[in-house]
This record gives sequence, structure tokens and C-alpha cells, in this order.
Amino acid sequence: MRQAGRRSVQGPRPAFAYPTPTASIRAVARYTGAYDRLFVPCGHRRDLPALTDIYNAAIIRGGSTADTEPVTTEQRKAWLDSFQTPYAVFVIDAGAGDTAEPIGFAAISAFNPRPGYDGICSLAYYITPQWQGRGAGKYALGVLIDECRARAMRMACTVIFADNAASSGLMERFGFTRYGLLPQAAYDSKGTLHDVGFWSYAL
Repeated sequence: MRQAGRRSVQGPRPAFAYPTPTASIRAVARYTGAYDRLFVPCGHRRDLPALTDIYNAAIIRGGSTADTEPVTTEQRKAWLDSFQTPYAVFVIDAGAGDTAEPIGFAAISAFNPRPGYDGICSLAYYITPQWQGRGAGKYALGVLIDECRARAMRMACTVIFADNAASSGLMERFGFTRYGLLPQAAYDSKGTLHDVGFWSYAL
């Protein structure tokens, strides 16, 4: 339930015009899941294999998620179907049109279902290994922040393994604050035990 006094997004919204992260990428964001009247509704069934493969690559590689076993397409579909307005999943493409290649995804999720937390969301993004270090993560986080504001969120939070220097550095670059550290909190698929950092960003 949304509380009184909250601003809501109304009507259709224009196509994205985010800057290209590197000269070799013409990245665009395609919304999947609950369509929320966005500019191009794309069927999430088409994106399910890419969403599954990208996340499984992160699981198998280790160091970025506490899921320890690869997920199935059916499990990923259930995850995608769980998103309801104002929350969203985005597919990040390199290229455009018939040559578009999914290279990552980003998600805005509920921080806590209790109504008192309305307006606080959780962020996550995953980029395929071959595109990491090429600006795609920076692009994905920019998409997420812009979309949080468009959805009248008041705060964005995320959880990152403390030894994930690339993601932690990106949080600092965008102005996130690490408000907590939980030592020896989570294992990855390699059996490595990680400290976990908690980050927030006032929108």
C-alpha cells in the first residue's frame, strides 16, 4: 500500500537518452517484467535465457552473489514475474536492432514490503564477464539511479561483498555511503566467505 503524500509517475515516458559508456558500446536499456507504461514493452520471455545466463555466469565465477548454485530458467521467470510497479528489471544491450547483444541486467527491487519503508528500494546489476571493466557497470548504475528518481523513490540501497573493489569503487564514485559492514557474512559458489558492505544513496 502506498502512503498518502507520495508523488507518483503518470503517463507515458520518452525513450532513454543515456550517454554511451564507451566508444565500442551503443548501450540501451530495455525494460522487462511489469511494463509500467514504459516506452517499449519488450516480452520478458525473449529475455529469460539472457537473464538466466548472465546471472549464472556471476554465480559460477563467484565474488558477487550469495547464490551458490546456478538457477534454472523457470526460477528466473518466477523472479522476473515477481516485479510489480514501481519496481523494474532492465536488460542492457550492446549494439542496437538486429545486432543487439544482451550484456547485463539491472534491477530495482523492494527494500522491505512493510509500508513504512515505501520509497526505499534495493538495487542490483550484473554484467557479463567479457564486458566488465568497459563502462557497462557505470552505465547500468546510472540507469538505475535515473529510474529510481522517475519512480519517486527517496533512497536506494544495495549490498556488496566488501572485497568487490570494482563495485565498491563505483558506489563511492556515484556518491553512495557505506553505512554498515557485516563481517564473514556470506559464502559464494567457490566456498569463499565474504564480509558484506551495506550502501545507501539519498535520492
